Amino acid sequence: MTRSLARKLAGVFVLLVPMTLAGCIISIEDDDATFTVDNESSQLIRQVHLADFGARQWGPNELPKSLAPGDHLVIRGIDCGYYDVLLVAGSGVTCVQEALRLCDGRYTWTVDDNTLASCQR
Repeated sequence: MTRSLARKLAGVFVLLVPMTLAGCIISIEDDDATFTVDNESSQLIRQVHLADFGARQWGPNELPKSLAPGDHLVIRGIDCGYYDVLLVAGSGVTCVQEALRLCDGRYTWTVDDNTLASCQR
């Protein structure tokens, strides 16, 4: 091993060991959640809103454009907590999932024609 390579490796070792021992490893927040809406229905989904559980107002529409059949929406970085989710389909049907606990994981709501049939018009 050449002297310059040995010095470079020693420098990397000197930097990494203290960071590792101090717990300075960069990681994603442990309590962040990812929520996916899979549109397996035959309709467009026009809106998806989140709100803290029991809140009186919905958050903004999370869809940049309508969600076509077969498409999905992924919402990342959701703080750990309980949420209500509102979905509005192209036919005017609204579906609400209440009190979803979204914490440190990946959650999927698959919306199909049966889901929409069981929701309000």
